[in-house]
This record gives sequence, C-alpha cells and structure tokens, in this order.
Amino acid sequence: FFFFKSSVHPDTDKIIPVLFRPPGRFPKENLNPKFIFAYNLSFLQFVFHMYTTGFTLLNGNGTAKAEEYSLQQKQIFYGLGAITYAACIGALPLVFMNRYTLKSSLTELVVRKLLPAPLLGLMSAFTVAVVRSPEFENGIEVMDSNGKVVGVSKKAGEKAVKETALSRAVLFGTTFFLPAVLKYFVER
Repeated sequence: FFFFKSSVHPDTDKIIPVLFRPPGRFPKENLNPKFIFAYNLSFLQFVFHMYTTGFTLLNGNGTAKAEEYSLQQKQIFYGLGAITYAACIGALPLVFMNRYTLKSSLTELVVRKLLPAPLLGLMSAFTVAVVRSPEFENGIEVMDSNGKVVGVSKKAGEKAVKETALSRAVLFGTTFFLPAVLKYFVER
C-alpha cells in the first residue's frame, strides 16, 4: 500500500519514474568503493547533481500552467544549466587538490575537508531554486481539505521553494561537513 502511494505524484497523479522515487531503503551494494574510485570524482559530482535535479524536478509541487511555452521544457532547460553550473563549482576543490600542491596543513584541511561540504550544500540549494523557479514565478496550486484546487498562490510557491532549498542545503551540507570535522579532531 505505502509503496504504491510513493510511486504516484501527489499533485499531478502521474507515476514517478522508479529512479526518482524516494527510497524506502538504500542497498549497501551501491556504496562499493571499487565503483566509486573507478570513475573520475568530477564525473561523480556531475552525476550527483543530475540525479538531485531530476529528483527535484519530478517531485516538485503542482505548478500553474505557463501560457507562453511548456513549463516542463523551461524547467528542463533550467535544470541542465543548474546541473552544469553546480557540477563545475562542486568540482572546484578537486581541481585545486589535483592541480596545486597544498603546502600548509591548514590549507589542506580547508580545501580537502571543509570546503566541499558548504559548496555541496550551496549547490544543492541552488539547483532546487533554479529548477523550481517556475513555482516561484507562477505560484503553486492550493487545495482545500477535500483535495479540490482552490486557486494558485505565488506566496505559497515562494515559501515552498525557499523551504525546500534551505532543507536541501542543510541536509547535504551537514551530512558532508560533520564527518570531516569529527575526523579531523579524532586524528589530532
């Protein structure tokens, strides 16, 4: 019963593709280190941002229809730009580590351990804000307690985008920041 409910988008009643459904469990086979290090880490940055952008695009709120052009088309173009930008910015610490020799331990700590986490959080928030910008511009459908659409609210769209972007930044930023800081203090 619950699996069926998570497969259908609550606002549009369309089936969400299997790849972009929120997972009930995460198989540990996906975390195989041989797989992770077989690829360039910059490529994995691109894949990560591509997945989170697709997830955001497919699991967003029901948005009012755009008159000029397809709303889905606009979101896809915004998403492609956001993926490219976020992957490039997210890969900057990797470029610095590979290109330049880090002379001091403080610089190495900042570039290797501390810088990637806030960048990942900011880029995750950025992709949410960009991909869901039509909700910000056009508003989202507001429903009553019976599930009937009452109208479209720009204020609700702004709030939804801001809260989702903030939660995504905190989620990914904290997830990557805390282990690096704790590991640094344990190693000392």
